[in-house]
Amino acid sequence: MTGLMTEGRIRLGAEIQRRRKQLGLTQEELAQRMDVSRQSVTKWETGQSAPDLDRLVQLGEVLAISLDELLKGPSEGSSEEQSDNGGETPPGSGMEEHGHRARNRDFSSFTFFLRLSGGLLFFTGMASLLALWVLSIIFPVQLTEWDGSLHTGLDGYLRAHDYQPLLHAALGAAVGGIFCLLSASSSIRRIVARYLAGLGRRTREHKTDSELL
Repeated sequence: MTGLMTEGRIRLGAEIQRRRKQLGLTQEELAQRMDVSRQSVTKWETGQSAPDLDRLVQLGEVLAISLDELLKGPSEGSSEEQSDNGGETPPGSGMEEHGHRARNRDFSSFTFFLRLSGGLLFFTGMASLLALWVLSIIFPVQLTEWDGSLHTGLDGYLRAHDYQPLLHAALGAAVGGIFCLLSASSSIRRIVARYLAGLGRRTREHKTDSELL
């Protein structure tokens, strides 16, 4: 029984590695999409451990592969078809792999853009807020309104120089930066990866239906 379980883990690990490389993903990228450590992916692929049922379902979505194929490996029909073609990859599969890699590159670029934009916005917003606060200390203002109310500190400085729009812009930039950084988090990337995987499956199914018609 132990030998069968070990053999099953090795076969599963080999299929995870095969599919990961087919999609052009590194172990680190797959680990980020699965929200696990790279060491966990390494143990899966080497058969040292196996993902639980929830992780298997998530793996199928991330790798755009059915659980049956993930657990049992490529079907015999696929191997025979590849042999009939002289060991070459069947027509169309190269385009599919290219499409997956293109989506992965687009996804990585989008994540990098979110992180860069979020960092710049947050830094700019916080720097502007800090600058306004420092200026209000260096150049203190006491502003008396027509009703006798007194405004001092940062509030008085903003009112005296009509800098309220600048304050709102700085706050908006800081909040926007936080939003972009949160959008680039692993959980959000995992949701987007699932959406892309589902979109890829629907596209392939639609293509198959069109060919049958």
